[in-house]
Amino acid sequence: MHRILLLASLFVLAACPAGAQVLNGSFEPAADDTARFDHRSVHAGGIPGWEATGAGVEWIATGAYGFDAPNGACAVDLATGGRRPGGIAQEVPTVPGTTYRVVFWLGSQRAAGADGTARIEATAGGARAAFTVRNRERDVLWQAQVFEFTARAERTTLEFRCSQGARRHFAYLDGVGLKPVAVQPAARRTTIPAVLLAAR
Repeated sequence: MHRILLLASLFVLAACPAGAQVLNGSFEPAADDTARFDHRSVHAGGIPGWEATGAGVEWIATGAYGFDAPNGACAVDLATGGRRPGGIAQEVPTVPGTTYRVVFWLGSQRAAGADGTARIEATAGGARAAFTVRNRERDVLWQAQVFEFTARAERTTLEFRCSQGARRHFAYLDGVGLKPVAVQPAARRTTIPAVLLAAR
């Protein structure tokens, strides 16, 4: 079995536990479907909590393909192997004006004709961020990623899309989490009464 390589900062992992306010952030199948699940090409619904976009995604039980997922037993590949890249999206509840932090794992490998790079875009609440993993090894390399957005409405669509030609790449996604960013309390101001100022 291939090794799993994980690169992350403690800050990123502590900032947002996977799955917080996101339904099925680890892309697990329904309980009654787990035993017979190893791989599916998804072009619409099918993954609990998620909707495939673009050319869809490859939904895999990673153990069946010789590597481990960093969160749970499954992951999705946004580089579908077709001519067009794919994506996946979920509408999550948000509070307008609140800033949220999204964390997730992005992985890739240099195998089966893929060059080891994964480039994706994440969008939410009008914010857009690009992420890249470069891996020269056959073993899957997972790297923790993070970005923030400010909600504009009570429901926000969080979407991940592959941003490169899909045929020669793997762009594995797993462990998606979301939570509000803590607001630092304003510094307290001490007001000197006018009578004391006059006495100076």
